[in-house]
Amino acid sequence: MITLRPLEPEDLDLLYTIENAPENWAVGLPGTAYSRFALRNYIASQTSDLVATGQLRYVIEAENNAVGLIDLFNYDALAQKAEVGIAVTLPNRNKGFATEALNVLCLRAKETLNVHQLIAKIAITTHPSAREIFLRNQFRKIATLPDWTFQQSRFVDVELYSRIL
Repeated sequence: MITLRPLEPEDLDLLYTIENAPENWAVGLPGTAYSRFALRNYIASQTSDLVATGQLRYVIEAENNAVGLIDLFNYDALAQKAEVGIAVTLPNRNKGFATEALNVLCLRAKETLNVHQLIAKIAITTHPSAREIFLRNQFRKIATLPDWTFQQSRFVDVELYSRIL
């Protein structure tokens, strides 16, 4: 059983590991390393107000251990939609944590955050298991965006997945 909770100062190492992992840069993270100082300031500035900030970041916890992050971002209050992203630490992958976290996030988004639709963008170069996580949670592929992102010296397509809550 997993829980989702807001970032805490003690999550600095988790955030540092995920944000600075080059394998994550290809799936939406910016592709530059962050200092501990910058990440400490980021954690301190976090609020739980999706409308004000347009984003919420949760720590995925399993048995009181932080195993990853799940985010809502690019929130559009008028359209009641947001994008979703998931990152699980390497030793905790393929254990069902991302699938369960996404299920919990979908329920929370619908019941307490007034989100009507969630969107996931997945580069075609991403491991197929990422698509499976979303498909298991009732997302459906709605489009392919050609040459949408630049990775490893070339443009690659991105698949767009959607779930109406």
